[in-house]
Amino acid sequence: MKILIIHSFYSIDGGENKRVLEDVEMFKSKGHEVMLYSKKNVTNYFQDILGLFISPFNPFVYFQLKRLIKTFNPDVIHIHNTWYKIGPAAYFALSKSKTNIFQSLHNLRFFCANAFMIRNGEECTKCLDSRFYAIKYSCYKNRGLSAISSLHYYIISKMRVFRKNNFYFFSPNYYFDKLIKNIFRLDDANIIEFPNYVKDFQAIKEKKILLPNKYYLVVGRSSIEKGLNIFLGLWKLLDIKEKLVIVSPENLSIGNKNIIYLNNPSDNELAYIYKNCKAVIVPSNWVEGFPRVIIETSSVNKPIIVSDKIAITKLEALQNHITTFNLESLESLEKAISIAKRFENSSDYNFRSWYDNNFSREAYLKTIFDFYINN
Repeated sequence: MKILIIHSFYSIDGGENKRVLEDVEMFKSKGHEVMLYSKKNVTNYFQDILGLFISPFNPFVYFQLKRLIKTFNPDVIHIHNTWYKIGPAAYFALSKSKTNIFQSLHNLRFFCANAFMIRNGEECTKCLDSRFYAIKYSCYKNRGLSAISSLHYYIISKMRVFRKNNFYFFSPNYYFDKLIKNIFRLDDANIIEFPNYVKDFQAIKEKKILLPNKYYLVVGRSSIEKGLNIFLGLWKLLDIKEKLVIVSPENLSIGNKNIIYLNNPSDNELAYIYKNCKAVIVPSNWVEGFPRVIIETSSVNKPIIVSDKIAITKLEALQNHITTFNLESLESLEKAISIAKRFENSSDYNFRSWYDNNFSREAYLKTIFDFYINN
């Protein structure tokens, strides 16, 4: 099978960038011909004024993709992120294609200028009424960038390609499903439950590093939507002996002897960190699609404590593995930790089976190629 993957890489690595690179590697390992059409976003937008200016319709992207589709002739086209380097031009280039097109929704940028529906640390849904609010409140860095982001996705929202029978959305949860139908007015949209995969950290050889005997673990960025700052305020109020270990791609300075920060450990080190923690905590402050860290935690069969902001589809099916808490409630965090301790001490605890059945390499490849072939 010939697969064309389209992605504009974020300047700071995260789950979406990893997903794309892992897909390319896995698909090629199974003998498929994979073409990755990609661009690399910059951290300082002032370094790429031209790229920003033409992002609502980038003619270079349009003609490159038109030519690539003609010469490569893919059987499947899979789009991830198009902000900002690729832009709406990609959808214009694909508008007449009869090839099946799959759009993975990793965040809320289709519906919100800053992608997380958060303003001043609080939930905000004003973009659902009008994208002009994003410009008014400078929701994405500043008014200029907010305007470009809003225009970018306003153009995309009006495109007919989403209404074609050969266009499919990979949606991570019910909240995204609702937005696709209501905001895009696509009641009959082709929406498919998001397939996912992460490395099996149980199978990765550990590299031991110096850590406390007992600790809880947070893995992720410190950006506002991840809720880390709010969570740390709660954590400092806890009457708890265990320390907190934070793994992040950023250089953080926490300034607390009970909190240990680790910057970008290797996979071998991360395997050791996961396997020896008491539980993993995900303090997201937005309706996150499906955090990779949840799946990574299941691969090592550890309890997980997640913010109740995360809109996990079929959460009731995971109630014996996942416990939730409110970011604004110390009592709810204490209760969640107590439940996680019961999970940890239970001989019947088996979060690993959820990983094997749904998110292992084999399960992921079977699921995604079933979609690619049968739709």
